[in-house]
Amino acid sequence: MIELEILDANCNNCKFMQRDLVRKEQALKISEQNERNQFNKNVRKLRNKAYLALNKDCNYESYKQLRKEAEKPFLFSRKTYTINYGNCLKFDKEVSFIANHCQLETQNCFQHRKI
Repeated sequence: MIELEILDANCNNCKFMQRDLVRKEQALKISEQNERNQFNKNVRKLRNKAYLALNKDCNYESYKQLRKEAEKPFLFSRKTYTINYGNCLKFDKEVSFIANHCQLETQNCFQHRKI
């Protein structure tokens, strides 16, 4: 496993990585708000379709199905947000990365934290 991590040269496994949990939490909040906004937009569309199904098409079954879909609660999954943040102690700069993905730009500076 370590051999693959060395090939990937991902900041996640670098000994110079210092995690920045504050930036990660801020990014999570932004991502959650964006997802919530999209969810609310979709709910409004479903409610409009339900209204049209009932009042224009007189389709009560379609109305019930659309209303049921529109009443589902919002659920934010932290698992879908994969960007990590930190500080590179070697170059004294902020970095962001996705764990377990190959990073070509760090091939020359990477040093595994367990070696």
